[in-house]
Amino acid sequence: MPGGRPTRAGREGYPELAELAAWFKQAIEAGHPSINAFVQQHTLDKNKVYEVVRGTLLLSLNSTTALAGLLKQDPSVVEPIWLRAREAMDRRLMAEDESERPRVNSLAEIPRPELALRNVLDALTHAVEQLPYRLLGVAAPPLSTVYVRQRLRADSPGVGGEPNKERDREELRADRSEPAGGDVPVTVAEALNRSEHLLVTGEPGAGKSTLGHHLVSRLARIWLRQESAANPPLSEPVVPVRVSARALVGEGSWSTVLAEATRRALGPYLVTEPSPHLFAGRTPGARWLVVVDGLDEILDRPTRASIIRALSQHARAGSDYRFVITSRPLPEEEMAALRGSHIGMCRIEPFEQEELKLFSERWFFAQDPITSERRAEEFLRQVEDGRLRELVRNPLLATIAAVASTREPERPLPTNRVDLYQRFYEYLVTDEEASGRATPSELRRLRDGQPGRYRLVEWIHAQRTAIIDVLAKERLTTELPLADVACSWVREHKPPDMELPPGWERDFDRLLIDTGMFVYESSGLRFLHHTLAEFIAARTYAASISDSFPEMDEWIERGLGEAQRNFALLTMVLWGRISGNDVGLILDRLLAGDREHASLAGRLLSECGDVNDRYSRAVVDRLIDLGLGNTPIEDRYLTGSLGRLEDRYSAT
Repeated sequence: MPGGRPTRAGREGYPELAELAAWFKQAIEAGHPSINAFVQQHTLDKNKVYEVVRGTLLLSLNSTTALAGLLKQDPSVVEPIWLRAREAMDRRLMAEDESERPRVNSLAEIPRPELALRNVLDALTHAVEQLPYRLLGVAAPPLSTVYVRQRLRADSPGVGGEPNKERDREELRADRSEPAGGDVPVTVAEALNRSEHLLVTGEPGAGKSTLGHHLVSRLARIWLRQESAANPPLSEPVVPVRVSARALVGEGSWSTVLAEATRRALGPYLVTEPSPHLFAGRTPGARWLVVVDGLDEILDRPTRASIIRALSQHARAGSDYRFVITSRPLPEEEMAALRGSHIGMCRIEPFEQEELKLFSERWFFAQDPITSERRAEEFLRQVEDGRLRELVRNPLLATIAAVASTREPERPLPTNRVDLYQRFYEYLVTDEEASGRATPSELRRLRDGQPGRYRLVEWIHAQRTAIIDVLAKERLTTELPLADVACSWVREHKPPDMELPPGWERDFDRLLIDTGMFVYESSGLRFLHHTLAEFIAARTYAASISDSFPEMDEWIERGLGEAQRNFALLTMVLWGRISGNDVGLILDRLLAGDREHASLAGRLLSECGDVNDRYSRAVVDRLIDLGLGNTPIEDRYLTGSLGRLEDRYSAT
C-alpha cells in the first residue's frame, strides 16, 4: 500500500488527523471484529493500517479511497475528510518550516549585511541625509542635525459611522489641554513597539515624509554600524526601506514591485539595481520595515484602492514585512482595508513650543554658531505674533519661516500661509540674485560655440514660471511623468524658428531642477513638496475664475473632502486676493450651509488676510453658536481661526 505523509514518532496521533482516524476506526469496527481481522482478510500492511487508525499517518488520496473501498464505504464520503486532514497537516508543516527559518530576535544578533543588502542600506543613508527641501542661499543642515522628534497621537475611527467627527473632538480636547483617556502622545518608537504596522496621517507639511526619512536613516546606520544600537528607534531588529506609494503602481509580484520602487527611490545612490529576490522575505532573518510615503498622492482612486488592498494583504499579523504608511487623511471607506488590531492608527502632532524652540536653535546654529543663540531668540519672538504662532507649529511652515528669517533678517515674516509659500516661491524661482542659480550661467558658455542650444536655454529659462505652472496643474490632475509634460509644452510653445538640438532634454531637466521646485529621482522629476505644487496650481486656477465664481459649489465640495481641502482653500484664498473679487461670496455660501460648511468657513477665514468685519463676525458668531450648542466645535482649526480673530480685534 503506497504511503503518504511521514509517520509520527511514538504512538500519539496528530490532532490534524483525528477526524480521519475516527472515521476509519468506526468503519472497521462496523464490519470486522478487530483491526487485525480486517488486515488479515485483505493482506494489508498491518503497521500502516494501525497508523492510520491511530492518526499518525496520512496516506495518499488514492490509497485512502482504496482503503475505504475495501471497507465497502463510498470513497466520495472520505475524500472531503482526507482533504481537510491534508490541509491541516500542510498548515502544520508550513508553521514548522517557518519556525526553523533563521531569525534575528534582537539588535545584538544582527549579522553584518551581505553585499546586496549593504548596497541598499548605504544608499538609504545618503538619500535620506538631505533635507526634503532644497533651500537655496542658506546652509541646509543634515536631517540628522536639525530633525526634531515629533509625537504621534492615536487616531481611532469613531462610532456611528462618523470617524472624522470623533477625531476632531479628540483634537479639540488636545488643543484645550483636556485629557482624553488613553489618547496620550507617544514617540514613533513607542507606537511601533505597540503595533506591528502603523498608518500615520497628518495635515500638509506636518512632517510625515521627514519622519519616514529619519526613521529609515537611523535603522540603516545601525545595520551598517555607523550608529550605536543602544537607543534604537524600535525594539525589533528590522531592515528598513523607504518608497513612495506612487512607485508601487506596477505589475508583477510584490517582491518585484518593491525592488523596482526601491530602485526608483534610490536611483544613482545604488551601486547596482536590487534584485527582487532580496525582498522576497526576511533578510537576513529579520523582517523588512517598509516606509510607504504619500499614499494620498496617488490621484486615481481605483489605483489607490488597488495599492491599499496590496498593502493590507502584506500587512498581516506575523508577516515578513512591517509597514509605516504615511498619508494625508483619506475617506474612511477607502482606509477600511487597513483597519485591524495589528495596525496602529496615528496622526502626527504639530510642534509644541519646546519642539519649535529646539528646531530654531538647531537651524540657526547650522547657519552661524556664533550668532545662533541671538538669532534663534529673535525668530521665536517674531513667531510669537498671534497670527504666526499657530502657523509655525507646522514643520514645513516653520522651515519656510526660518529660511525667510535667515535670508532677510530685517524683513518681517509673512503672517499667513499663502504669503509664506509666496515668499519661498520667490526665493526659489523668481529672485535671480537670491537663488544663486548656477545652470543658466554655466550654459552661457554655449553662446559662441553652440548658439542654437544657447538660444533654447535662454528661452526656457525665461519661460520657467509658465512651465512650473503647467506642471503643477498636471501634477494634481494626472499621473503623467512631469518631464514628458514639460517637453511637450516646449515643443508646442517654442518660437517656430527655434530648433531643438540633440540632447536638449538633459539641459531642460537641469534648468527645471535648478529652479529649486523639483528634485530628480530615477523615475524622473517630481515636485519638491506636494503642498508647493498645490500652491502653484491654486494660483493658476484662481486667476482663471471670474469674479462671480461660477464654479463655487465645485470648489466648496473639494474643500469639504479631506483629500483636496488644502488645494481648495488655497485656491479660494488666492481668488479672493484678486482685485474685483470678494471672498465674502464664498463665506456667505458656506454660512448658509450645515455644520461642515461652517467648519470650512472657519478654515477659510483663518487663511485669509484682511476680511470685512461683517463676514468675520458672522463666521465667529456661527462658530460660537456651534460651540455653545449641544455639540462642541468639531475642528481644531476653528480654534486657531478664533484665536487669530481675537488677535486682530485686540490689535485694533
